[in-house]
Amino acid sequence: MRRIARSLESRPARRGARWFTMSAALAGIVFLTACRPDVVERIETLYERDKAGTIEIDELTRALDDPSPRVRAVSAALLGRSEDDRALEPLKRAAADTNSGVRAATATALGQLVDPRGVAMLDALARDDVPLVKRRAIQSLGVLGVREGASALVAALDDPDPEMRRQAVKALASVLAPETVDALLGALEDEDIQTRAWAARALGDIGDSRARPALESLAMRENPYDRAAGKTALERLGPESGTRSSER
Repeated sequence: MRRIARSLESRPARRGARWFTMSAALAGIVFLTACRPDVVERIETLYERDKAGTIEIDELTRALDDPSPRVRAVSAALLGRSEDDRALEPLKRAAADTNSGVRAATATALGQLVDPRGVAMLDALARDDVPLVKRRAIQSLGVLGVREGASALVAALDDPDPEMRRQAVKALASVLAPETVDALLGALEDEDIQTRAWAARALGDIGDSRARPALESLAMRENPYDRAAGKTALERLGPESGTRSSER
């Protein structure tokens, strides 16, 4: 919960950076997907009203019923940008949208809201059949960094896509849940070197002494990157026994 509190406190400082990020995302939706003129007009209306600070949650909620999935995706994205607690309820509907682009935008929006009540939706989206949706949800679970999202992240460690496994283990390095130690130990054997490195980091930060033998073995491997990851993780693990993360 401390991570969420810190995120809430830093919201004003993030708004400027987010504006440019959102501008780029909306521009991509409008100009890279050959929208019809009427669709472009509806998107631009939402975009300009958000920029002016005059858009309302009710207006964005109504836009989730738009026949165009591009308009619905923009509405979901702007609901996340609103950082308004009332945005969570309409995003529940967007999370079940039949269009994968809308679901992907919703997954990102839930991470931007930094509201732990969105974890259940992200858990479902992290198991989506569409890789983009799944990856966005995994990234947002990492932003939230709460233990309730750990099971979906552990499941993603078995994904055949190395990028998906990498994103999952990076998110687990934010969650730092003791119950994920066994899965992280397995990830030390992943064929992807970055996945192994992030797993080692997470194990070091969790602080469970059960990880020590595996990290010592990693630190003795022939691959220099494995050795570096193992040694760094052992330093983070420290000499103490037990699980430091239980004190968090």
